[in-house]
Amino acid sequence: MPSMYSRRHTRKPRTRQFTITNTTVARLRLAVRDYEGALDLFQSVLGLLAEEEGQDSTEKSNVSSRSGLTSFKLIAQDATIENFKAAFVVAGNDLYMRGHITVLLAQTLWATGTEEGREAANRSS
Repeated sequence: MPSMYSRRHTRKPRTRQFTITNTTVARLRLAVRDYEGALDLFQSVLGLLAEEEGQDSTEKSNVSSRSGLTSFKLIAQDATIENFKAAFVVAGNDLYMRGHITVLLAQTLWATGTEEGREAANRSS
C-alpha cells in the first residue's frame, strides 16, 4: 500500500498533466468552433490553476486570454472583457505575456468588424 507521503507528491504532477491536457483539448475545441466546450475546459483549467500555490503566471494569463477569445466567439462581451482583464492582472510585469495578450485582444477587437472595435484595436497595439 502506498504511503500518504508518496500520494501527496504524485498529486501535483498529475494535476499539472491534467491542466496541460485540458488546455490542449480546449484549444482544439476552439479551433473546430466548439466554443462552449472550449470555454468549459478553459474555465476548468483556470479553477485548477487558482488552487495551485506558486503556479506560473504565464500559464494562467495564457488560459485567461484564450478564455476571453472564446467568450468573444460566444458573443459574451462582459465575460470577454473580464477574461482579458484577468489575463493582464495575472501577467503583471511580464512584458512578453502582456504583449501576447495585447495582440490577442487587438485581434479580438478587430474581429468585431465595427469601426469602434478597429479603432480600439489600433490603440491597443
